[in-house]
Amino acid sequence: MESVLAESLKRYIIIISIGIGAFIINAISFSLWKLLSVSIAKKFRMKYLSAFSSKSVEWIDKQNLYELSCRFKDNCMTIERAIGDKVALFYNLNGVMMTGSIIALTVRWTFTLYLFALLPIAMGILGGFIYISVKKRLL
Repeated sequence: MESVLAESLKRYIIIISIGIGAFIINAISFSLWKLLSVSIAKKFRMKYLSAFSSKSVEWIDKQNLYELSCRFKDNCMTIERAIGDKVALFYNLNGVMMTGSIIALTVRWTFTLYLFALLPIAMGILGGFIYISVKKRLL
């Protein structure tokens, strides 16, 4: 009985350690991608403003400056969010899936088969979510 409890405690500590490690790695990953996205958005803003300043005065007078500034802000924020959040989330989900599969394989191989059986359902839900998000963005 004590050996079973000791083994359970050992596995519990291992799983908690893996969770804490994954949390730290995810926090670092999201922070790095966020810094990268801010840097890219800053470069995008600089190029956009330099292109805007090279336009002629007649062109600027014909444009709606409020609309241009709003579109500029929206475009920059979209780029920043796409790189900072979406790319980091993509790598995070891939890492979680691979790590979860490896842990499930070490615990019990039938559990891994169960997770792989649920994979098409998860991919379908993810595909539907992406389709709805893209359709909503285009409207």
